[in-house]
Amino acid sequence: MHINHIKMAPTTGRHAEQVPTDFFYSRVIEKNQEDFQKISPVGQFNEKVRELVREQKEQISKELEEFGEPVSTIAQDVLFPNERVSVGVRGRPPGSEDITTTKYTGDRTENPVLLFLLGEDSHRYRHPDERSKELRISVLSKDSDDGESFLGFFANETQEISTYVGDYATIKELEHGGEIVHDYFNRKVNQNSNLEGWHQDVQKNDFEEEVFEAVREFTGVALPNIRIEVDVGDNPDFDVVALPLGGFSSNYAIEVKDYLQDDNEEVAEAPAMNKDSGELRSELIRKPKEYAEQADLNLITVVKGLSEEQYDNLQRLADSSNVILLNESNYQEELSKFLFETSFREMEEYVI
Repeated sequence: MHINHIKMAPTTGRHAEQVPTDFFYSRVIEKNQEDFQKISPVGQFNEKVRELVREQKEQISKELEEFGEPVSTIAQDVLFPNERVSVGVRGRPPGSEDITTTKYTGDRTENPVLLFLLGEDSHRYRHPDERSKELRISVLSKDSDDGESFLGFFANETQEISTYVGDYATIKELEHGGEIVHDYFNRKVNQNSNLEGWHQDVQKNDFEEEVFEAVREFTGVALPNIRIEVDVGDNPDFDVVALPLGGFSSNYAIEVKDYLQDDNEEVAEAPAMNKDSGELRSELIRKPKEYAEQADLNLITVVKGLSEEQYDNLQRLADSSNVILLNESNYQEELSKFLFETSFREMEEYVI
């Protein structure tokens, strides 16, 4: 499974004073309504509950009809004071807007795609107009190919709609995938006086490229070889940065270390077998964790070339430091767990 993210923001045209944040999102769905299906499981269940309540009230009225009016009618409201019985949704008051998702089943993808609208502190919002000026959409697909195909389709539809509603609204911002990582670091630089800039370096070895491609199998919101520039100290670098929910919830810096790489001069001089636990801990846990924290990222380290004993010892140290340490034999399965499964579960807090 694969997770990607869309960030979009409309702006008003010449003949409008304001435009809903979800204007283009809604228009894309309306234009292709045969390809989109709204899924509202809580709402559907609540409707069944309300029907049961109505039936039960009728039964109460029959059982108490010997008492006559108004007893039989008032008893219904006493026993069921509010006909709007609903299932509670954590973080949302009773009667607030239902959580929904939208399923795309069109021919632009081989398999259905799910869309979730996200927002900060989602339980406070009841309507898209009450949220920020950006609309954030998580896109869940069976694989990365379906995800990329849907993003291309969605972007083309948005741009087409924008051309003929320009007097009312235009699309000010439409980003997805790695573009969102760009925006994340641009914002960090603007918000943090210690950060002077950032740029992308070239990949250093085959294992880094292999890990990055594995990351992209689970999320498209990722970029390789990010280096941020600070005014004091070393410039932190990240072999991979992944933001599965587009900056919401858990965001990851992924450190990749290959102690078997032949052209790695540092390794050639000091192979892992000749390093003590302190050196390895510094290279794989302590130093990259300090770097990751400067960009508000959680650290995942993927290492190749450690002995089983070295890996087991470092695993315990990593756990105590809240660092995820993976090796060459388990990293793909574990990346799936953190980049997709964990992110999908964390989405609950932000779905609107």
